[in-house]
Amino acid sequence: TKRDLVGTQLLYLNEFGGLHIIGPDVIQRGVELNEECRNITGQQIQVLNELAKDVEREKKKAIGINSC
Repeated sequence: TKRDLVGTQLLYLNEFGGLHIIGPDVIQRGVELNEECRNITGQQIQVLNELAKDVEREKKKAIGINSC
């Protein structure tokens, strides 16, 4: 079949008829890695925001400004 011929030449058809040079398993792993990176980045941003708050609080303490 046409799909078999395409697959033997390292070209893959997706469910919409789009042509890819990498297999669906590689595409799926790429999607998973992208999501993992987004999660890690989000966690890093949270940590940096907390550190920034701590630094600001310490700066205010050092110059004698009380903040509640």
